[in-house]
Amino acid sequence: MIPFGVTPRVRADALLARDWDVVVVGAGIGGLMCAALLATRAKMRVLVLERHYEIGGLTQTFRRRRYAWEVGVHYVGDVGAGMPARMLDVACGGRVSWARMPVAHDRLIAPGIDLRMGGDRAALRGQWLSVARGEERAVDRVLDAVYECARAAPRQMVSRLRPGGPAHAPFLAYSDRTAAEVLADAGASPTLAMLAGYTWTDYGSPPEEASFAALAVITAHYLDGAFYPVGGGGVLARTMTETIARAGGAVVVRAEVERANVKDGRAVGVTLTDGTKIDADVVVSDVGARGTFDWLAPDADASARMHAIGPSASHLGVYVGLARSPSECGLDGANLFITQDAPGQPRRDWQHFARGDEPPADLFVSTVCASDPTFATRFPGRSVLSMASRIGISAFDRWRQKPQAHRDPSYGALKERLAASMIDVARRHLPQLGEIDALEVSTPLSTRHFTNHASGEIYGLAPTPKRFREGPGPHTSTRGLFLTGQDIWTGGIVGSAFGGLLSACAITKRDLFAELALR
Repeated sequence: MIPFGVTPRVRADALLARDWDVVVVGAGIGGLMCAALLATRAKMRVLVLERHYEIGGLTQTFRRRRYAWEVGVHYVGDVGAGMPARMLDVACGGRVSWARMPVAHDRLIAPGIDLRMGGDRAALRGQWLSVARGEERAVDRVLDAVYECARAAPRQMVSRLRPGGPAHAPFLAYSDRTAAEVLADAGASPTLAMLAGYTWTDYGSPPEEASFAALAVITAHYLDGAFYPVGGGGVLARTMTETIARAGGAVVVRAEVERANVKDGRAVGVTLTDGTKIDADVVVSDVGARGTFDWLAPDADASARMHAIGPSASHLGVYVGLARSPSECGLDGANLFITQDAPGQPRRDWQHFARGDEPPADLFVSTVCASDPTFATRFPGRSVLSMASRIGISAFDRWRQKPQAHRDPSYGALKERLAASMIDVARRHLPQLGEIDALEVSTPLSTRHFTNHASGEIYGLAPTPKRFREGPGPHTSTRGLFLTGQDIWTGGIVGSAFGGLLSACAITKRDLFAELALR
């Protein structure tokens, strides 16, 4: 069923011919957040164009037979109170409810470690010390660094609104160093470093590559608990679209944009791949910074800067359906972070997994079917798992030029073998799963197809020190063209939503942070 406010391109000729103030290219959470705020707070006429048939980008839910899986919404923090809660509430029109997940919402499994983690600072401190015994001083120094960096983050984020403006020095003191460097400076043992840095799959680069800011922001993000949207991740995009439509805007799917139209250095609209031209005073790009400067509105200098930062990691996704309830499968909603590497051991190259030499070095397993109170009603007697493991797009080079669903059997055979390896690892720690009733597998080529991210990455630009210092803000060198989404701040649901808020502030020249805080 097509969601309210969404129109397929084949039925949208009259809609596209209307007068629009803003065209948003891409219906990810950043694009939808920006559109919803512009439509409701600034009363602008906003049109959102999405190249695929599904809205929401990586927040979408997909169905097969009697199952539904989450592509990217596995848990969300900061939605109990504060700015993230307020901006999501406004954009979703108050139509999303949040279910609180178990307090210890993560389970880290590594050689010699099997630990449930989650909760506030005191809880996290106790959990770390239960394994990193005798490291009280280092634990406190790590947590202090997390708090100091996270407290400085909002000012750094807002500084992105001033092109070429001063950066926030207290934040850069942390963001300019990798997570591994800051943890080592704090005196963390390899064991403590693993306890502090296991969530790197939430932002796309391991601690030896990622900025400490990425680790600090994600750790602080869950100190007030983890939540899950009731009804599944797809409700976020659907309710944002409803907000846009009720404010006079529209979302059109299967409407692929070929380029932004630029005249005398200013964006004046877009042209679709079918030749349709749409005029607008403002164009907002939610296709990622590299895509924006590579093909939407080519800018050689900006493109070179974005490529110098590079992409975050890509992954293999395995989606398992089980004809048993979550309780029968031993699932309680916790996320599993499984690593084959012992603390202090050099990180294994994903290529060993790709070749079949070893099981995946790191495996993430989401069990949100046990977190959503509506899942049992919608899918009685069923459970689903969403799994992810890092793998580079180069492992699939021989099929890169083949279109989706038209690749030779060897592609399917490789996916099947890799999926079996991941499932074997999961079964060791979830012995009650039983037989698999449904299975879907995605590769970085699948992600590239659905997101148009050239490297098949899910978190946009790599969260490195260079990205936090030199990454883009909402402004571009083309007047009237703005960036939105996760590349202008951080990855994930709330990071992308903040990207939308920043873009809306830049376009309207209003302090929407303050306006939302006072609502």
